[in-house]
Amino acid sequence: MSMIPETLANMNLFVDGISFQGDVPSLTLPKLTLKMEEHR
Repeated sequence: MSMIPETLANMNLFVDGISFQGDVPSLTLPKLTLKMEEHR
């Protein structure tokens, strides 16, 4: 299983179809957790 690094660099970032290429030198990803609820 490949792991995604915690900090990404030299990438293209798009938000709502708008490119932020060159405006974001690095990006730290949030920690992912499982969100579960009871089901009966």
